[in-house]
Amino acid sequence: MEQWNESVDILVYAAASALGFACIENAAYFSRVAIGLIVGRSLSAMVLHVCLTSLAVYGLFRRRYMRDSRVILWVFGCFGAAVLAHGLYDFFISSSAGLGVLSMFILIYLVIVFRRMLENALGQSEFFAKSTLKINLTLTLFYGILSILLMQFSILAVQYGLDLSLRDFGLNILQFYVLCFILIVDLGNLTLVKNKWRSIFSRQGGD
Repeated sequence: MEQWNESVDILVYAAASALGFACIENAAYFSRVAIGLIVGRSLSAMVLHVCLTSLAVYGLFRRRYMRDSRVILWVFGCFGAAVLAHGLYDFFISSSAGLGVLSMFILIYLVIVFRRMLENALGQSEFFAKSTLKINLTLTLFYGILSILLMQFSILAVQYGLDLSLRDFGLNILQFYVLCFILIVDLGNLTLVKNKWRSIFSRQGGD
């Protein structure tokens, strides 16, 4: 890939692709019948698809930047893990046995995995000259998520009326706030260490 000249590029491309897919998928929920789902999905579906698509291609990133005899296993393993996680998420969230909370735990875990993948990718950057670097994105994430919430509220209020918009937010706002909090806390502070490989599936220092 000629355009892949920065270690984090593949995650950027994956995230952009995932956002486009999730946006089109969410558009189907902007109807009076399914509008009760849109507040939660507006953030959860976006985050889910970004994390899963990044995980699916993470093995390719490792194949390019890490010399490891097991690298081919990472290529297929990461793709398989993304497929499995998506399947479990959909299964639990559509379950009639009240297992939807497990989907939230899967999503939170994927956010943590995404953070570690992002730190690994940025840590291998050809343009990263320092030994360590801390990046604070807390305010950026806060204002970005707040703008999504306000824009969505305005669209629903104009399209379906203020009463429906307020009722919809009342039903979904707890899930929205919980996910917002997780995103801001987990992704708000990134710690980059030059050439360090963190484990993306455990708390160990390296893979």
